[in-house]
Amino acid sequence: MEDCQLLIDGNWRGGSKGRYLDVLDPVNEEVLYRAAAAESDDIEEALLSSERALEEWSCVPAWSRAAKLDEIANLFSKYEGEMGELAAREVGKPLAEAQGEVGLCADQFRWYAGEIRRLSGARVPSRMGGHFETSYEPVGVVAALTPWNFPSLLVARKVAPALAAGCPVIVSPSELTPKSGAMIVKVCEEAGLPKGLVQFLSGRPEEVSAPLLASPIVRKISFTGSTTVGRLLMRESARTLKRLTLELGGHAPVVVDNTVDVEKAANLCAKGKFRNSGQVCVSPSRFYVHDDVYDEFLSRFVSYAKGLKLGGPMEESSGMGPMASEKRRDAMEELVEKTLSEGGKLECGGRRPPDMNRGYFFEPTVFTELSDDATIMNEEPFGPVAPVVRFGDREDVLQRANQTSFGLAGFVLSSDMNFVNYFKRGLEVGMVGVNTLSVGSTVEAPFGGVNDSGFGEEGGHMALYGYLSNRTYHVTEL
Repeated sequence: MEDCQLLIDGNWRGGSKGRYLDVLDPVNEEVLYRAAAAESDDIEEALLSSERALEEWSCVPAWSRAAKLDEIANLFSKYEGEMGELAAREVGKPLAEAQGEVGLCADQFRWYAGEIRRLSGARVPSRMGGHFETSYEPVGVVAALTPWNFPSLLVARKVAPALAAGCPVIVSPSELTPKSGAMIVKVCEEAGLPKGLVQFLSGRPEEVSAPLLASPIVRKISFTGSTTVGRLLMRESARTLKRLTLELGGHAPVVVDNTVDVEKAANLCAKGKFRNSGQVCVSPSRFYVHDDVYDEFLSRFVSYAKGLKLGGPMEESSGMGPMASEKRRDAMEELVEKTLSEGGKLECGGRRPPDMNRGYFFEPTVFTELSDDATIMNEEPFGPVAPVVRFGDREDVLQRANQTSFGLAGFVLSSDMNFVNYFKRGLEVGMVGVNTLSVGSTVEAPFGGVNDSGFGEEGGHMALYGYLSNRTYHVTEL
């Protein structure tokens, strides 16, 4: 593949010092392509360019901005195949999964084109005479910091509402998957946006994010990633009081009642767990199964895991790809070792595939007989390792489901609506799936968590307000 370049002030180019980082193929550990590394002077140039773009774009009428977003949405059809294959190769996920992700990108721009057309302020009578008027103004330059697990969609989720609101965006993606992010920016550029409105800075995240966090030009950070990094961003952003949207880690509990169709429930849970090799922030990752159906559920869940064929993203028979990096694969090995030392029973998997000596592959893994204080029950696995445990009492299992500090998503599978409503009210999360493991993956639904899973929303009409500031006018006569 061609090298991935920076986009600064309307120009695609390398960094000022000519540094490039190797991006590795997770299937064979070979160099897939090289990505330019942004330097401090490159970042400063991008910041100044964004500041100039803000003056121009914030004055463009909302309906004209919406027309550009619609144009961007239409352009995605031109690149959909290329982008799907690229995301599959960067992350290692099966091609069908990557194509599904890319297919959602156009929706982001089309949705926020509609939302900005409908945005309105208010007029309120004043007790002091005259009236109050309110309007919304763009918050300013936005830094979009994105991870590697959904390298196209998570960039589009941030860029689309920012542009709709009138804000310039500087995109800084993961060093593992920069080219997918660059493709989103390329589509925006092709629509003829003003120079500097959407810019792209690849490189090591800590080297790029530090100057963005320190700059008073950046008024908002939108970040998707770990809770640890989210805390760091909060601390550093405090110096310039930036607006923040933080979509952080999760450890989603799944409560399976004894009223379910066990075969359907087990297959649904296993399919959801091992999607993208378990590298999904809302992945179902702790399974609490009623005593009455536990044995059958476990048998079917394990059977599904054993039946998944590991392979590269372009192999039609592949049911699960590799982990995205050596670091993630090593983390799974450490987690398995720790879980075994804490008394967990290994039902399947737990190792690198013996017939694959290259790539970051790790077998789908299932553990049982775990205590509530086991590491895997409290720390996000972010990989294809699933704990399955029993419960008998709904009050007890709700307490266990809420035992972690995370609060992104939770799920309940049951045909008993009293049981469902109990968990809809009781789960301490931002999103609840009822008889589905899909929450907030589409643009029309707000996506966000509570507690250590962050704050603010992406998706839905509410996300737009994260990129806007309210302005109030008191209008009266002299």
